[in-house]
Amino acid sequence: TSMQQVLADRLELVKMADEAGFAAYHLAEHHGSDLCLAPSQEIFLAAAAQATSQIRLGPMVKILPLHHPLRVVEDVCLLDQLSGGRVEFGVGRGIAAIEHFWFGGNWSASHERFDEALALVLQGLRTGSISTESSTHYEFPPVDVTLTPLQRPNPPFWYPGNPETAGRYGMSLMWPGPIPEEAYQVYVDAWHRHADDPVRANGPGDEPRVGTALLFAISHDEAAAKE
Repeated sequence: TSMQQVLADRLELVKMADEAGFAAYHLAEHHGSDLCLAPSQEIFLAAAAQATSQIRLGPMVKILPLHHPLRVVEDVCLLDQLSGGRVEFGVGRGIAAIEHFWFGGNWSASHERFDEALALVLQGLRTGSISTESSTHYEFPPVDVTLTPLQRPNPPFWYPGNPETAGRYGMSLMWPGPIPEEAYQVYVDAWHRHADDPVRANGPGDEPRVGTALLFAISHDEAAAKE
C-alpha cells in the first residue's frame, strides 16, 4: 500500500469516526520510523478538520522539547481556527531519546525543556506574547503572537501516563487502561494542590478528567483477534 493510500484511508477512518459520534481523534508524533506516517501532526489534522464537523482533534502527544515554542503556539492557533475550536492538545517529552538528538536536543535535559516549553506555549496562547526572560533552555527576543486560538484561554491540554504532572499543570490525564484509585487520587490531589500555580492549562470551571487508552484487535473471528 502506498503512503498516499494509507493517508487517504486514515482520513476516511476519521470521517467514519466523526459520523459515528466518536469524541476525539489523536495522532502520535514519531520520527525516523514507520510508527507514524504523519509526523507533522497539524498538517494532517488540518486536513481531517476539513473532512469532519464534530470530532475533536489533536496530537497525543506533541513532543514539546523538539519544537520551537513560538512555532507550537502558531500551529495550535491555526489548527484551532481551521477546526472551528475542536483542538484537544496532548503534550509530552517523548519516549525515544534518539529523536531528541536528531533534532539537536539533549535527552537528559528533556524534562526541564518540556517544563519551560509548556510555560512559554501557554503564555503565548493566553497573552498573545512570549518572553524567555525566566527561561534557561530558550532564548529569543520578546515576540507578539498575531494568531489566537478560538478556544479561550487555550484549547484543552492532555498529558499521558503521569498523574502528578497532569494534575500539576491542570491537564487532562490519559492513562493506559483503567486507572487505579491510588493513581487517580494522586492526579486529583496534584490538580487542587497546584491550582494557583502560574503555569496552568485548565480554564475556569474545568475539572480533572481521565481518558483511558486501550488496544483493540478487531476480526470477524474472536480467536484470531485474540491471537
